[in-house]
Formats: sequence, C-alpha cells, structure tokens
Amino acid sequence: MAAAGKERPTIRAFVLLGLVMLFWAGNSITGRAVKDEIPPFTLAFGRWLIAALIVLPFTARQAWAERRAALEGWRPILVLGFLGIVCFNAFIYSGLRHTSATNALLLQASIPALVLVFNRLIFGARAGPLHQLGVLVSSIGVVFIVFRGDVSALQALHLGAGMR
Repeated sequence: MAAAGKERPTIRAFVLLGLVMLFWAGNSITGRAVKDEIPPFTLAFGRWLIAALIVLPFTARQAWAERRAALEGWRPILVLGFLGIVCFNAFIYSGLRHTSATNALLLQASIPALVLVFNRLIFGARAGPLHQLGVLVSSIGVVFIVFRGDVSALQALHLGAGMR
C-alpha cells in the first residue's frame, strides 16, 4: 500500500507534464490555424486573459498574501512579463502567419540550448555535462517526434518566409 502512495504523485507529475506539452504544442497549432482570423496581439491577449480567468480561483488567495513582495519587485516582474508573455507570444503568433507550426515548434525547441549559450555569454556560467546532455537529448527527441522518426522528412523542411 505504501508503494502505491508513492507512485501516485509520480504518475500525477507525468500526467501534468504531458498536459503541458499538449497545451504548448496546441498553442502553435492553434496559432497557425487562426492566423488569418485573429491578429497576433489579439490572440496573445485573449489566450492569457482566458488562462488568467481559469487559474485565478486557484491562485487569488496566494497572490493576495504575496502582494507586498510583488509590489516591491514590480520592475523585474513587469519587464519579464512584457518580454516573456507579451513579446514572446505576439512574435510566435506573428511568425505563425508565415511558417508552419512544425517550424515554430522546432525553433522553440532550441530555446534550452540558447539559454545555455546566453548564460555563458552574459554571465560566464558554464553548463555542466548533465545540462548539456539534457539539452542534446531533448533536442533530438523533439526532432524525432516532429518528424515521426523519418529522417528523410528533414529534406522537406522549408526555412525562410515559410508557407502562406
């Protein structure tokens, strides 16, 4: 019985991580599907408004309790929110007007590697061997999944302005 209790949080974690991947990929697919109907900034705003309304009942009490800390650190919160939420999503949705969801997801898969590169360039921090291996394995995994294990599909990959 004790072993079953320990498995439950692990299973829950994997299910939640799977949902994160599903929603993340769905974001690019949806952005591509509605590219002609909804402008990029409107889509980004609507997406985050809906997400905030869904999450608010679960987080409002904690956010209220931590409001003082949030107000004290408002500048970095504002900058990170603007860059990480507003700009990132608007640029993704703008890009999806000119390329496929596959290309967008491949570019997004490069983010962990870019974090390691910029961390080195800006802060001088070296990534450890396990970090490097993790980025390499996850990047290979993304490419394998996107191309369904078909190496010849790499020849059909179109970079540049993309499909219209």
